Amino acid sequence: MLTIAIPVKACLANYMYAKYEDRTFGGAIRLPDRGMLYHIFGQLTDVRPKNDYGRETGNLILFLPSPDLGKSPKTYNYLSTKSIGILEEWIELEMNMELFEEIERNYIKKGIPRIKTIEGFIEKYNLIDITEEALDKRYRRWKKLQEEKRKKS
Repeated sequence: MLTIAIPVKACLANYMYAKYEDRTFGGAIRLPDRGMLYHIFGQLTDVRPKNDYGRETGNLILFLPSPDLGKSPKTYNYLSTKSIGILEEWIELEMNMELFEEIERNYIKKGIPRIKTIEGFIEKYNLIDITEEALDKRYRRWKKLQEEKRKKS
């Protein structure tokens, strides 16, 4: 299996390694082939430019998608800087949505305060380089946006 190392925000790399701990082999994560990240990652891979001989370095190592049909990882094993940015945005979206769902579920079903859920999330995914306040602010912005959308419709 071929791998690629990409640089992403440290909290996102920590999130991925903790979330996919059971799918990590030799330091590389094999994304589930039914997940959105797998398909986005596969779409973003490209043929390495002829003038690019460098090896990728980064804090997140992923196995290249190996679909039965479609792009071969032997040929499509390159991510441009723009593609890495897009993949990073999708990883952050996945992390945020998991956190937001957990906040909503814990508050509605168990009455657990938002900040306690955020603290648990940080501990669960070893997000040492992001604060509770930053994640709480993200949640409040998302919640405000949801309220504005609801009012418009």
